[in-house]
Amino acid sequence: MNKDITQIAYSRVVTRDEFKDEFLRIFKVPLNKKFFENLTGFDVIAFDEFIQPKIDESSYEAINRRFGQEGEDLIKNLMKKELHNLLN
Repeated sequence: MNKDITQIAYSRVVTRDEFKDEFLRIFKVPLNKKFFENLTGFDVIAFDEFIQPKIDESSYEAINRRFGQEGEDLIKNLMKKELHNLLN
């Protein structure tokens, strides 16, 4: 099924609303606007700048170092949901 832009934006709003409270609790910053737009979804680049991984570590390692396994799991689940929304 091909989704139109309205369907994609709607699925992203639903995803944002699903994750926004937990994101704020763990990362102490809101998910809206800085890291998430309705048309483009989760902004991995902006989030990577926020977590500031060291040169020798992955973004997931930086998330885990700064915010624990709970933070890493949240981002992984958010990314999975974003991918699922695009493919289905």
